[in-house]
Amino acid sequence: MTEHVRTIFWLALLLGGIVLSGIQLGADNLPVRPIHEGHHHGNQHEPHRLYFWEPEQVRTLLLQNVEGQEKRFTRDAYARWTSPQGASAGAFDAEAYVSLLSRARIDREFPADKETLHTYGLSPAVLRVRVLDANGSVLADLIVGERTPDGYGRYVFVPTDSNVLIIPNYQFEAALRALHPAT
Repeated sequence: MTEHVRTIFWLALLLGGIVLSGIQLGADNLPVRPIHEGHHHGNQHEPHRLYFWEPEQVRTLLLQNVEGQEKRFTRDAYARWTSPQGASAGAFDAEAYVSLLSRARIDREFPADKETLHTYGLSPAVLRVRVLDANGSVLADLIVGERTPDGYGRYVFVPTDSNVLIIPNYQFEAALRALHPAT
């Protein structure tokens, strides 16, 4: 291969890489559909957003565990989070948690029938997280199960779906601590 042909080949390869990078960057700006309107199927090895709503839309956050403990946090007209007793939300930062949850991503998902949910700690669930807007409409309803064997994820089930999802464990640590402050 002559020096001239080699230079043209490398320039074409470089230009192709730049074009592909531009296409990939443009794909990051595409809208993501919420899971309750259907899954975003694409590269199955790439995380996808679980829901598509903004933290400012949330009025109520409800956390429940298998022991029956429940904590309800409500955003008042001044955007302050309060507990049912009218006290401040305390050590649990509901605003930060809602913001984190609004960006939750699905690492993996697989089909499962309702009879096998106990296998993943989803029946009964370790935690249930419900997020409501000002009209009482459900923005998120998650049944959270056990940790995955690698410890980095948790099994999650959305009642309106038929798949078991694996979502990073850090998405639920603060909620679990809010229900069990000593742990």
